[in-house]
Amino acid sequence: MQLYHSCLNIGIPCFSQQLKHKSVEDLARLSLKDPEYLSVHEESVTATPNHLRQTAMIVPLDQKLDMLWSFIKAHLNSKILVFLSSCKQVKFVFEAFKKLRPGIPLKCLHGRMKQERRMGIYAQFCEKRPVLFSTDVASRGLDFNKAVDWVVQVDCPEDVASYIHRVGRTARYTSGGWSVLFLMPSEMKMLEKLQASKVPVQFIKANTKRLQPVSGLLSALLVKHPEMQQLAQRSFITYLRSIHIQKDKEMISFEDRYLLQTKDAEEEGKANIMDGVMPATRVLKKKKLKINVHRPVGSRVVFDEEGNTLPPLAMLADAKSGNILLDQDQKKEYYKKLREELKHADKEDKLLDRQRRREKRVKEKMKRKKGDAEDEEDDDNLSRSDEETMDQGRRKRSKIYFDNDSDNNTDNDNGDRKENRDDKNSNADSISLGEQEALALKLLNSMHS
Repeated sequence: MQLYHSCLNIGIPCFSQQLKHKSVEDLARLSLKDPEYLSVHEESVTATPNHLRQTAMIVPLDQKLDMLWSFIKAHLNSKILVFLSSCKQVKFVFEAFKKLRPGIPLKCLHGRMKQERRMGIYAQFCEKRPVLFSTDVASRGLDFNKAVDWVVQVDCPEDVASYIHRVGRTARYTSGGWSVLFLMPSEMKMLEKLQASKVPVQFIKANTKRLQPVSGLLSALLVKHPEMQQLAQRSFITYLRSIHIQKDKEMISFEDRYLLQTKDAEEEGKANIMDGVMPATRVLKKKKLKINVHRPVGSRVVFDEEGNTLPPLAMLADAKSGNILLDQDQKKEYYKKLREELKHADKEDKLLDRQRRREKRVKEKMKRKKGDAEDEEDDDNLSRSDEETMDQGRRKRSKIYFDNDSDNNTDNDNGDRKENRDDKNSNADSISLGEQEALALKLLNSMHS
């Protein structure tokens, strides 16, 4: 029963593929009262609701994020559901756009999240009007309370059924909705398949005047936040992997094939290096490098529009005659031109380096002069402080006391009295031990008498 009601909610494009029509009637007759049957019949005009406006536009691979950013900035008051191929793509686009602050709340949903967190994000998206970046995990079985205004498919779906599931999140029941599909120039085959499956997709041209490039901001963002560089790399790798595992190989574009071939060659080279098949250099005990001249070297591969390999320097060949082989004179002329350009660039680099070195020497010279002036000032201050210290010492040593001629001096000067006391103490200290004993005995005898 739950499966039946779920299929009713999405218009039953998938239910008719899984069960026969008679089986649906038998199931409804046994468990429902006065059921209504909804299905996509062969004689139906369209396979999607009539109040769903579907569009597709050509967007090159390097402009997808620019187009997505421009679309979000132009629809800040809409509830938007954005579909991407992989979880890593969802994470990267969500984190990057969140740091750039487009002016609308952002959410993300993917299969790597726990069920509780997914349910929380689902509830928040139902209540508010944010942008939700998601994988195909949100393309089936979800019915949002408030209608989704736009469904944006940044990456081409795997097949027609996946496309119908994605756009089925909008235009629910009697509500209206819009959808837009980003297609690369080599993915136009998908548009033909949609039209053959009775999906009315209107092809439109992107308005480049309203395009707001965000690639420069993303580059600066990766420099400012180095932790996002690895996330961006993983996002790109998982995008290639999602293309590689697609069942419909006709939907893989030429650019994707080239990237996949490059990635496979890179992984194969890493494996050979790890196995010791491709040793490049070996350090000897004498700290000398031994170059392996028999190691394989890389070569530049050029592809044509159909994906076929071309020999190097094919761009200089005669395109009219179709002769790909180059004349030796043409090669020499081409290499001569490159050498002249390199010489000119080398001269400019040398002049720039010479100017930088001159500026550096001038700065160091000025710094040394400034340091010498500060040292001289410190020496002057030190010499003045030494002279002041010597003057103070002279003033302290200039006070000299002399002994008085008489012990009966009745002068009232306190300094003289202090001198007399000091003189008496010094005289007392000069009495010998025997005289002190005699004086003590004399005092004792006078006390007894």
